[in-house]
Amino acid sequence: MTDELSKNMVFALECPLYKSFYIKEERSIRAKEILGYLFYHSFENFSPQFNPKAFEIAKEYVSHKAWENGSWLIFHGAYGVGKTHLLSAIIKEAIISFGTKAKFLNLAKVSTLGFEEAKEELRNLSDYELIALDDIGIEISQNWLIPYIFKIFDDFNMKGGIIMSTNLSLKALQNLLGDRISDRIAENAIAIEMKGQSMRQNLRNNKISWIKKGDDLK
Repeated sequence: MTDELSKNMVFALECPLYKSFYIKEERSIRAKEILGYLFYHSFENFSPQFNPKAFEIAKEYVSHKAWENGSWLIFHGAYGVGKTHLLSAIIKEAIISFGTKAKFLNLAKVSTLGFEEAKEELRNLSDYELIALDDIGIEISQNWLIPYIFKIFDDFNMKGGIIMSTNLSLKALQNLLGDRISDRIAENAIAIEMKGQSMRQNLRNNKISWIKKGDDLK
């Protein structure tokens, strides 16, 4: 390596713009590893037409780093209205913009794992500053899972951020989780109902837009 090349490399490493670019690239890689294909769900490609309030609150949650104050969010509503999209966008931005130690977990999928594997997934969540619990539904009503779910909420009480999504109503969620966990959520969380047309249906319509109108798809 020539002296000139060495000098250029040292300059690049000391350049604030290069450092900023390198840090963001490194954080982006970490976000991709955590989110997988959900990494491509961002605030930029979210359609806020039916849920402007949820969209604005999600962005403010990130810009204020609200998880540092122990603030939680819960998005509830029907399938396909963008709840998972917003959870993913929050986690992505928290990691890339602030280097937050964050994790995304789909609880419906966890409930299908073996006991030891599921327990390990849930136990490790306490190590993070911000966690997303996606798809909280009746699947988690298994007796062995509830104590571990409560421990998560207990560990994060006034310590870090939890953002959640559920297709259940708030009343149904309370009945599912019980009074102890519901009290924790009521103490720390802002609940936002999401409505509108299914984004999945819109995606499907785009994918089959090449079919002539009037063709029978039954």
